[in-house]
Amino acid sequence: MYTLQRAMCREDRRQGRWVERDLTNEPLSTLMTTYGDVWLFIDWGAPEGPQALDIDNVRNMISTAPPNITVSQWLTALGNQTLPFEDTPPAFNTHYVRYIHAWTGGYEIIPISRNGTIAQDVSAYSQDDLLIRRPTVDHGYLATNALFTVNGLFHRASEGVEGVHIIDGNRSLRRANENQVGVYSFSEVGEVDSIPITEEMVHSYASAQPLRRGAYLRIPDDVELENKTVLLVIGGYLQVLGDTYQRVGERHYRVHINKLHMRERYYDSCKDIDLSSLGLTEYDHNDSLLSKDALTSDQALRAYLTLPQSFFVVVDAPSFFQDLEALEETGLPNRYLDHAFDYAPVMGTYGRMLEYHAISENGVHVLATNTNVRHSYDFHHRPAGNYDDGRYPYKPFVYAPAWKRILGVQK
Repeated sequence: MYTLQRAMCREDRRQGRWVERDLTNEPLSTLMTTYGDVWLFIDWGAPEGPQALDIDNVRNMISTAPPNITVSQWLTALGNQTLPFEDTPPAFNTHYVRYIHAWTGGYEIIPISRNGTIAQDVSAYSQDDLLIRRPTVDHGYLATNALFTVNGLFHRASEGVEGVHIIDGNRSLRRANENQVGVYSFSEVGEVDSIPITEEMVHSYASAQPLRRGAYLRIPDDVELENKTVLLVIGGYLQVLGDTYQRVGERHYRVHINKLHMRERYYDSCKDIDLSSLGLTEYDHNDSLLSKDALTSDQALRAYLTLPQSFFVVVDAPSFFQDLEALEETGLPNRYLDHAFDYAPVMGTYGRMLEYHAISENGVHVLATNTNVRHSYDFHHRPAGNYDDGRYPYKPFVYAPAWKRILGVQK
């Protein structure tokens, strides 16, 4: 006779986390609707102990069972029927994305031109990229197992002859006058492939429809997507399987423009990355002034979606999760306490990543981050219309909370 020993479930097979549940008295008919994945560990007297059953492999048997029967009753009713047990079930181990500040981690960062070498004697203003490397890490391994931020904004990277090129990284350093670089290791999770978004990949639902009502991106045919997870970086901000984008076809993804916080993120990033390609009108009397629909015109959106800071990230993992855990605030600007330091990525306001280094103090780590403020813009306090980066006089900004951005897989 079959007896249920334990069960592992997750509600969403694409982005959920495994949890142990007592399904003994759970109605069998609700398993497939409540959970995306279920593994049952069943004891039937085998010498090797409980055997693993993937519920997907018995869908037909479940569909013919009485509608109100529980899991325990169903197993009892099976009698001596053979079940398709799996010899190698998931270990349900958790693997995380880890962060290290490049300087702290011993990485060498060198300005370099796109197709040049370190030895070339060229003007610093023609060196648009950053070369990042570490003597103990193979270039190819680094390129396929890490993502990179420059001053908190993700930039696409590719392997070069002498290291990994962070595309337009040096342009961003010069523009921001800051040189903070972060390395996000996916070595425990799965290899990553950064796919640039080109003009040909961007289209609307119909020729007469503006992109602001939904921009559709098509991943090229030569990109392998089987058992992969697709993340998306837009304007330097990482989107992880949330409501900002969704898969609508085998290779098509829809970006919900109205969920991107375009105005806030534009002003948050315009001094740190080059957004001149958006073609926004410049006003002599107010260089931050924008017309009501400036950021959501087709021209601006196409340019924004094809920035060096906009790209697909294809992770070699069939599922991927994200959790947010608030860090303890110290009352000091840009300083947070982490009582269980584990090199997790840290996210600040508007979804921007925070570059940080950790300082140990009596068993607690103080995370010293780059500036993290939330602005109270005027356009938050008046009807929609033209707007600029002017701030409301009463509390024009506050030092904002920060969160550990826990990213990873379970397998």
